[in-house]
Amino acid sequence: MKRLIRVSFFVACFLLLVPQLSHAQYRTSKIEYGHGGLVTSYGERLSDREVRDLVGGRIYDETYTGAVKQLRAGKTLVFTGIGVTTLGTLATMSSIYNIADKESEDITAGESMAVVGSLLLLSAGSAMLDVGIPFWVIGKKRLKWVAEECNSQGGRVNVSLAPGHYGYGVVMTF
Repeated sequence: MKRLIRVSFFVACFLLLVPQLSHAQYRTSKIEYGHGGLVTSYGERLSDREVRDLVGGRIYDETYTGAVKQLRAGKTLVFTGIGVTTLGTLATMSSIYNIADKESEDITAGESMAVVGSLLLLSAGSAMLDVGIPFWVIGKKRLKWVAEECNSQGGRVNVSLAPGHYGYGVVMTF
């Protein structure tokens, strides 16, 4: 009987202390958005699995993965749009300068096509910026919301008895 009490006491201590020790940093630190993902206040980036464990599968699947994709798409569109807009601006200025520098008043078809092409390039870059900036901002706001959910979800521990490879065992999810 004494042995059963000791084993029960050991199991109870184990079940109470392990969640405290293993995820103490996530409960004592604040989760926030940074570096294109979620990081602790210590600067450690959370893996996708850690985010899923903190907020649950539904929020992870519906919000987090979409927000990460949206943020990446926004950044890609913004930086590509900056390059294309710069290239279009330089090409437009060069074509117009070449036309204005001519002494004759006749504009050839090639010169007019160069102006039209460079203006289309400028328009494409501007469109990329117009789409990319809202994607970036909305994706960032959604990731900040997920970080707030991580901070509000701290401390949930579920203990259950489940079958394992060598028989039944205690399964803890937190």
